[in-house]
Amino acid sequence: MSFWKKTGSLALKTAKVGYATANVLANQVEAQSNEINQLHKDYKNRSNKELLEIIESTGFFAKSYQEKGAARSILRQRKRSQSEHNYS
Repeated sequence: MSFWKKTGSLALKTAKVGYATANVLANQVEAQSNEINQLHKDYKNRSNKELLEIIESTGFFAKSYQEKGAARSILRQRKRSQSEHNYS
């Protein structure tokens, strides 16, 4: 096999592996996005106290980073909404 055929074959194999890796990563990102969106929906109706408990949880039974992030996001949205109402 000539040098250029080997080079082309290697480039093709590399491209196939890169494509497969990109698909796997895209699927993982989509799954995480869906999980975070579901957490937002679930946490939206919780009280501020419950959300703070989620954020402050520690130890073995602590909530995940995604759960804590969703709770923080909702509290920030509520704070912004409340400050907008105060200025109106």
